[in-house]
Amino acid sequence: MKCTKCNNEYENFYTNCPKCGCINSMYIQNISQNVNDLPSNNVLKKNTIEIILFVFLNIISFAFLVFLFMKRSNLNLIFSIIFSVILEFYFICLQFLLKRAYLPWWCIFIPFVNSWLLCKLAFKNGSLSLIPIVLFFLSLLSFYLNVALFYFIFVRLLTICVILYPPFFLFFLGKSFGRSGILTLLFSFVIIPTIAFSKKYKYI
Repeated sequence: MKCTKCNNEYENFYTNCPKCGCINSMYIQNISQNVNDLPSNNVLKKNTIEIILFVFLNIISFAFLVFLFMKRSNLNLIFSIIFSVILEFYFICLQFLLKRAYLPWWCIFIPFVNSWLLCKLAFKNGSLSLIPIVLFFLSLLSFYLNVALFYFIFVRLLTICVILYPPFFLFFLGKSFGRSGILTLLFSFVIIPTIAFSKKYKYI
C-alpha cells in the first residue's frame, strides 16, 4: 500500500509509514473490526450458562439410566455403565440435532414436549407426536369402560405406531439433513453422530 502523506510504498502490516511515520489507517481499521467481531460479555455469559446446564442435565440423565439398568434389568454396575454411556451418547446427538435445527435442545428432557420436538425435527410436523398419545388414552378409556372391541382396536393401532415410528423417524431425520433416508435407517449408529457433530450438514 501507499502512504497517504508521502506516497511511500510499504506492506500493510506496518502500523506507521517507515519513511514519514504517518499512521496506517488501514491497519487501525482492521484492528477495530477484529475487536468488534469479538463476542460480547453477555454472549459469553449465556454460552457459559448453557454449557453448565447441558453438563448438569446430561449427568442427571446418565445417572438415571445407570439406576434404571441396575434396578429394572438386574445388570451389574459395569454393564449398566456401558449401556448407559451408549444411550446417553445418542441422546446427546439428538440434542445437537435439535440445536442445529434451531430448536430448544433442553426441551428434550421434558416429557411429551420432547416427542413434539423430535417429530418436528424429522417430519416437520410436531402434531404427529399426538397420535400415539391419543391412542394410548383412548385404549385406557375403553379398558375402564369395558368396551372390548374399541380396546382391541386402539391397542393394535398403538402397537403399529410404536413399531413404525423409529424407522420412519430415522428415514426422515436423514433427509432433513440432506442425507439418504435409507442409509440413515440402515447405518443410524454412524450417520446420526456424523450429522450431529459435523458442520458440513445443514438442516433443510
